Amino acid sequence: MNEIDVLMAFVSISCLAIVLVPLILVFVLRSRSKKKAAIENPSKRIPTMEVVWSYVSKNWQPNRQMVFWARYKEQAKNPKTAQALAVFLGGVGAHWLYVGNVGRAVLYFLFMWTLIPALLGLLESESIQEVVKEHNGRLAFKIANEMVRA
Repeated sequence: MNEIDVLMAFVSISCLAIVLVPLILVFVLRSRSKKKAAIENPSKRIPTMEVVWSYVSKNWQPNRQMVFWARYKEQAKNPKTAQALAVFLGGVGAHWLYVGNVGRAVLYFLFMWTLIPALLGLLESESIQEVVKEHNGRLAFKIANEMVRA
């Protein structure tokens, strides 16, 4: 490998870093602003599974509760599974694919050769559990709404 090859590799990695750093910052700032908006405006908060289940258990008959619970368990995601995927396969975006965020998973997959997604996967291994809980809360709310309308 001569000096020109080393220089070209350095330039291409530098250009990639110039493109990736702002993208990563946009993702981080966007996720923080969503959390801040949810705290400031309680009406935009995502319902948790506990809130939905307390409503279902108080207001519905046992047979409807069982139907709700079966539909929820069939589609709900496990936070521990998402965390394990983030630690071991975070570099290819498997944890985001599991949660249903296909766009972010594809982005991780495209840039996996830079090892930046692997580092992000390790960093996100704790926060991904909250993402799964939000996903499950939205799912429970959706199922409950469908059952009320039916």
